[in-house]
Amino acid sequence: MAAEDGSNVRIGRADATVTMTDGRSLLSPELMDAIVAAVLRAQEARESGRRRQQSDTRIGGGCEGDEA
Repeated sequence: MAAEDGSNVRIGRADATVTMTDGRSLLSPELMDAIVAAVLRAQEARESGRRRQQSDTRIGGGCEGDEA
């Protein structure tokens, strides 16, 4: 390793602390619940939209009194 003045520096010993974390543990249970709830709401909204689109594009049954 070179020092700023251009001289060489030798490191005889280095101590370090490495902390390992489990990526799954970075979310609190409350945050995980909020994420799951948001995903379920989005999924239901998409499914509801799909059902409305199918109903709107279906031939017959779109007007009151029509036979499907």
